[in-house]
Amino acid sequence: LMAAFESGDLLRPSADVPGLVDLANAIASVMGSDGVPLGDSARRIAGLINDAEHLVLVAVDGLGMDAVRSLGHDAFIPRHVKMQLQSVFPTSTPVAFTSLVTGRWPSGHGVIGWDAYVPEGDCVATIIHFVRRSDGKNLSKLGVSPQQVYPVPSTVGGFCRDSLSLL
Repeated sequence: LMAAFESGDLLRPSADVPGLVDLANAIASVMGSDGVPLGDSARRIAGLINDAEHLVLVAVDGLGMDAVRSLGHDAFIPRHVKMQLQSVFPTSTPVAFTSLVTGRWPSGHGVIGWDAYVPEGDCVATIIHFVRRSDGKNLSKLGVSPQQVYPVPSTVGGFCRDSLSLL
């Protein structure tokens, strides 16, 4: 593992490298949320988008820089890359997307994988789908609220500018 980090085959997550949490906080700040923590990287990202009349964020699950580079320099996405960002760890979908909407590292928001034991429902749940893993039953039908599963609120609710989220 250490050799993979040293060779650059694996990237070690670091708050000192511009990343997904910085992007989340920059967007929340630009959208008018109060009290958003902005480190140097988040301020740089906010500076890139601050004057935009409209902000469109398209999150492409699994699209890393290796895939972007493989598109070739003339492709749309590589021509428009302004800054490379590092994901959170673990890099799985529910973890990364929860960081994106909360502006927190996984240790701060508590979603660390696809599945987790939910004591309020006495079950293992597939968190991002908000269902019991064994049968797909919605957790709300088991008396579990989203606030119990996701104790850190989304920053989207604090946006002062008009916004629309589509999944």
